[in-house]
Amino acid sequence: MFQQVGAEVLEATVAPRPFEAPLSHGELEDLRWYLEDYLTAPFAVYEERGSAIQGRIEGWGTQLFEALFGQGRPGREAYLRARSFAGGWSLWMESGSPAFLALPWELMRDPTLPAPLALDVPVNRTIDTLSAAVSASSQDLRVLMVIARPDGVDDAGFRVIARSLVERLPAVSGRVTVDVARPPTLDELRRRMEEAQQEGRPYQVVHFDGHGTYEGGRKPQGYLIFEKEGDAHPVPADEIGAVLAGAGVPLLVLNACHSGTLTHAETAEAAVATQVLRAGAAAVVAMGYSVYVPAAAEFMAAFYESLFDGETVEEAVRSGRRRMHRAPLRPSPRGPLPLDDWMVPVHYARSEVRFPGLARTISSPPPPPGLPTQEPQPGAAAETAGTRHAEGALEAAEGVFVGRDHEFLRLEWGLQNRRVLLLHGQGGTGKTELAKGFARWLRDTGGADPGLVFFHSFEPGVASFGLSGVVTPIGIELFGADFVRDASETADRTAAILDLMRRKRVLLVWDNFETVREMPDPTGTTPPLDPAEQDEIRDFLAEVAKSARGGVIITSRAPEKWLGDVHRLEVPGLDSQGAAEYADKLLALHPAAQPHREERAFGELLEALGGNPLGMRLTLPHLERSSAPELLRKLREAAPLDAPGGRLDSLAASVRYSFRHLLEGDRRLLPALALFEGVCDADVLRVMSEHPDVPHRFQRVTRDTWTAALDGCVAVGLLTDLRDGMYGIHPVLPSFLEGLWLEQAGSGYDAERTAALRAAVRACADLGEWAASQIESGDATFAFSWVKRLRRTLGAMAVSAVGAGDFAEAYHILLPLLKVLDAEGCWVELRRWADLCRTAIEGPLGDAPEPGSAAAALWILALTAEAGIALLMRDAAGAELTLRRIESVLRDCRDDASRFSLAAIHHRLGIAAELRSDLAAADQWYRRSMEVMEELGNRSSVGDSCHQLGVAAQRRGDLSAAEEWFLTALEIREELGDQPGRASVLHQIAGIARDRGDFSAAEKWYNRSLAIEEELENRHGRATSYHQLSIVAQRRGNLVAAKEKVRRALLIWEELGNRAGVAHSCHQLGIIAQLGGDPFAAEEWYRKALPIMEELGIGPGTASSCFQLGRVAQDRGDLTAAEEWYHRSLAITDRLGDRSGVATAYQQIGMVAQERGDLAAAEGWYRQSLAIHEELEKRPDRALSYGQMGMLEEQRNNLPAAMNWMVRANALFADFGNPATGPAPYHLARFTRALGMPALEAAWLCVAGVPLPADAWNAVGWMIEQLERMEAGNAADS
Repeated sequence: MFQQVGAEVLEATVAPRPFEAPLSHGELEDLRWYLEDYLTAPFAVYEERGSAIQGRIEGWGTQLFEALFGQGRPGREAYLRARSFAGGWSLWMESGSPAFLALPWELMRDPTLPAPLALDVPVNRTIDTLSAAVSASSQDLRVLMVIARPDGVDDAGFRVIARSLVERLPAVSGRVTVDVARPPTLDELRRRMEEAQQEGRPYQVVHFDGHGTYEGGRKPQGYLIFEKEGDAHPVPADEIGAVLAGAGVPLLVLNACHSGTLTHAETAEAAVATQVLRAGAAAVVAMGYSVYVPAAAEFMAAFYESLFDGETVEEAVRSGRRRMHRAPLRPSPRGPLPLDDWMVPVHYARSEVRFPGLARTISSPPPPPGLPTQEPQPGAAAETAGTRHAEGALEAAEGVFVGRDHEFLRLEWGLQNRRVLLLHGQGGTGKTELAKGFARWLRDTGGADPGLVFFHSFEPGVASFGLSGVVTPIGIELFGADFVRDASETADRTAAILDLMRRKRVLLVWDNFETVREMPDPTGTTPPLDPAEQDEIRDFLAEVAKSARGGVIITSRAPEKWLGDVHRLEVPGLDSQGAAEYADKLLALHPAAQPHREERAFGELLEALGGNPLGMRLTLPHLERSSAPELLRKLREAAPLDAPGGRLDSLAASVRYSFRHLLEGDRRLLPALALFEGVCDADVLRVMSEHPDVPHRFQRVTRDTWTAALDGCVAVGLLTDLRDGMYGIHPVLPSFLEGLWLEQAGSGYDAERTAALRAAVRACADLGEWAASQIESGDATFAFSWVKRLRRTLGAMAVSAVGAGDFAEAYHILLPLLKVLDAEGCWVELRRWADLCRTAIEGPLGDAPEPGSAAAALWILALTAEAGIALLMRDAAGAELTLRRIESVLRDCRDDASRFSLAAIHHRLGIAAELRSDLAAADQWYRRSMEVMEELGNRSSVGDSCHQLGVAAQRRGDLSAAEEWFLTALEIREELGDQPGRASVLHQIAGIARDRGDFSAAEKWYNRSLAIEEELENRHGRATSYHQLSIVAQRRGNLVAAKEKVRRALLIWEELGNRAGVAHSCHQLGIIAQLGGDPFAAEEWYRKALPIMEELGIGPGTASSCFQLGRVAQDRGDLTAAEEWYHRSLAITDRLGDRSGVATAYQQIGMVAQERGDLAAAEGWYRQSLAIHEELEKRPDRALSYGQMGMLEEQRNNLPAAMNWMVRANALFADFGNPATGPAPYHLARFTRALGMPALEAAWLCVAGVPLPADAWNAVGWMIEQLERMEAGNAADS
């Protein structure tokens, strides 16, 4: 129906009539994928698919338009009349059909017009005929936000939409009051609604920022997820609607995930938005799909601005869509990319809603109610030294504040539950900016009463750091100059402020608190607190924590343990996403610096800065004049990057101030930290001190002494305690310490530093040897963590060792480092290390080193890494070439070390043979390696051989032998505590369960493997597990889960540059698309996978892609093309000796013959396939073969024989209806209906040798009933 602007009459377009949706399920799924999934991994085929879908959106819009208003359609005339309305018009979609309302009507596009209709006119949805318009009269717009994050820091970013909205509201030409429900519970929502009504200042909008969900069943229900006692609390949408209707709130705004979708509902009440309308709300603005933060922020800013322009809600929604259309860039792993998501906001209404009384000017907030009458307005008194009213003091440095969502969530919890918050950490990590940002957030969202936020800096220069210097300025600010006269004693003034804090939400921000006690000003300008003054501060904070409504936020470089039990939050640097966003903001003002962002060293520079905001703010602008490598060098050398300044605006001054508060003995030790990059370790320092040639100042220093010195640095904000003896280093500290070292050592600096570096290299080598042993048979999790934390330092030490020709030390440092890089799939870095070592050892002529030398050990390590990369890339020929070169050097060596290395090479030659599908040769290599390893007593390597022998047996189809080998390998892994090895074996055992059709067991084994891979942060292993879990989900019929798992795998493969993994994931996505009824998408995925498989020589993958392309051709009726693809697949599997693949091809060729009517040929192919499947013990494949034979006999009209084959298929599994049997249970029910239940009982006893199980009897009976009901229904319809 259409509505003319200013008119009260709605014109119905046509009488009700059947409607056929113009977009298929596949097209709707493509749109959902584009809006919600595309930008999560816009690489390779996803990038191409995303671009293709984007190009189809306009066509879909035209299809939607033509379905309603095209030539010859009943609605055409009404649409043309509406376009002639002089004052404008709007379109309303009214229906009780969820399928109709769920269509993306916002896309509608009249082909004669330049833009979609929803960008020119309001497009709305309703479930009833519109009722009278609603006008809410108020001068300001009151919005209550409910921000629910029941999963804590693991949930979506706190303030995801709210923060962006609040930051944009000052630009809105009217007054908006945004309050946040604290805590985000249903009870608090009710309380705030009632309180607002009683005050005569009701809310006009409730804005829910969180999650929504939908549950089907007999009575479908939509929910919004609130919190309750820290847990998720799903609240039915109709209950929420009743609360809003009772409070007279006309508008609910939702950016809950899926809050607007109706795609899977069975009635219109099944989605949140429509249920809220049913319960009495006037209008709902929801998001039809998951929405990106920048998009939602753009929409909300334009939406609220339009409301102040006097527009209706439907017009405000249109304005928001237009803003999103004009600003289409959204975040992605590749940087901002355009996304056509302007159609995501949807508007549901029962009434037209507007707010005609909104004021157009922003006035000062009213005085806080309840203060004594003599109190002046905040800001009336002059500022007092140290304490300032917060309006100006809270502004962000250079107007930029990014990230910190997790910290905000913790601060929200801390303020509600503890009232006193202490933010501590290294200088420059952004403690002050975080405190100010959070204070602004509380001020702007009702967390602190208007005018009652106060900022106090304890920077030296004030007369005293005592409590009186804090409370007196606040009292004068609020109560006037008489406050000092009326409360002459500090205790009286403190009592007055505490009384106010008990009644009002007063927020105090105390900055740079370290100066009051832990790190006093060395100049003595302001003396530290004496014991009595410390007690005053401590007692005041204890009373705040006990009874205040607001709270105190303190920032300090020190943990301030003397304050007692306050809520502490150690502030780290910005995370990688926050650092990248901050870099974007900082460099936007420096266009000449932009080219240097493309340098590889720019990423290293950000890593070296550690997300330290002050360091980034002072360093990155130098990219206008210096390259990233040059800045990185200066950051590591004794060369300050920033100009001299105070401790709050200079990196060097900041470090210097903290350093002066350390003990003299510690200052002598700390230059050793200049040898580390990013993280230092107490154990490395201890071992370094034991080196005989270490400089005198570091000799025989114990671990306890080092730990005490490092803890002292934590106390003054120079280091961050990472636990287990490891400490994060302030990004500018190494440069400062180099300068200090030079100053302390004078002319002996070069010699002293060289000796210290040699000792540090030796220490890293000793501990690297320990880490490698732990990875093999010990605490691999801790060893992985140790290596990854010290990765940059270990790399620098290895470079130093290789450059000095200390190949033994380089070997022991690189051995664990390369293991971790291999586990993480960092093959580019692995190859760099291999090239570095080979260049240093082989020289310009490429000569191999002398066998048995330290150089030979490092050379073999480097070449083994190269071969490992080739094997993972399935380059068998390249791997064999490298391995044969190592073998030629070791062949004549007889010492145990050389025999071990040679056996390890033979093991890898077995893997290469396996890649070539030469399973016999692979078996020989594995057994040859295992024999030597058993003689040497190397249990870990024996486990490796058992593992690979199991893989070879599995590929031959001997599942029993494979399982036996894997269980032996698992026993060895568990005996040694080898976590990476355990994960790998568990993965293979899962494959055995999958091949046997036990998908529950397979999923359990894969998840056990995945848990270990996640603990070890092994990206390659995680991707492999996700891929296999996708296959299991697919075989169980859960295509949604299958797609989600393989998408995760593909994203990791893309990040790692693993083209083989990408090809396998593309192939799996093709299978999922094909099973989901989208053969065109399936063919696209297969054709993406096939050339990669062929290029890399992946025979099994090539055969599988050819086979699936045959399936696609067969599904569309092109039997000739299908047969060609199947024979191509058969030729490859036959050449590879892949008997399972041969059997599958036989069966499919038989199906082509059956489809052509050549039943004799079909039976011949089926029996060849069945013989192999029975021999290989693969029950799922046997079930499919039995089922196909049953269908063949049905086509011959031999139903008893058909029933026997279907019984064979179903009886393979203990649980009737196992997903591996496919449609066999359904066909068995059809045959039983024709032949009778006694025939089934007899057939089951004959074929299976046991009576028909009760669950099978019941299931078949139920299916027969369903078949009969369907037939009866069809007969009635006809």
